Amino acid sequence: MPAVHQQRLKKQLTKIDYLLSPPREHNKNIGEAAANLPIGIRRTEMREQPIGEAVEDDDLVPSGAMWSPETEITVFDVHPSLAKAIAGGRGVRFFATNLIGVADGIPLGGVQLAIDKAAGEACGIYLTAHIASVNAHAGEPVVVDEATQPFKFRCDSDLEKAISIFCRILRMAGIIP
Repeated sequence: MPAVHQQRLKKQLTKIDYLLSPPREHNKNIGEAAANLPIGIRRTEMREQPIGEAVEDDDLVPSGAMWSPETEITVFDVHPSLAKAIAGGRGVRFFATNLIGVADGIPLGGVQLAIDKAAGEACGIYLTAHIASVNAHAGEPVVVDEATQPFKFRCDSDLEKAISIFCRILRMAGIIP
């Protein structure tokens, strides 16, 4: 993985910890808080969309990633760095899926996740392949496989939520759009 991506991933760890931390206790009386706001802030200029009026889709710019149906994989199919990161876990299940860019439908890479429901943790890596050079003699591309460092995060829910959290982590690190 390029050093730039590793640096971005490290810089985003504090942001990720903040996002994944339990929510803070909010003001229990939201109406009271809203009443204390200056008048200009509370007012909104919205109108209802009349039935039958055309709605413009030009403002909608899809972004993010979607993924193919995930498949359960065995420990023998797991990337060595992921297997090492979760060594010693009991009841860990492994899954793989492919990420696809929502905006253009182009494949982004693969994800492997290890989920330990008993510990409430998940660990994931992002896998990509790119053309590093061209073999001058054969005229064929030289493809290189790369993997991010394993990243552990709290996840006490289902597989879909774990993939969603991991995609958010990758997006915040600038690894995927």
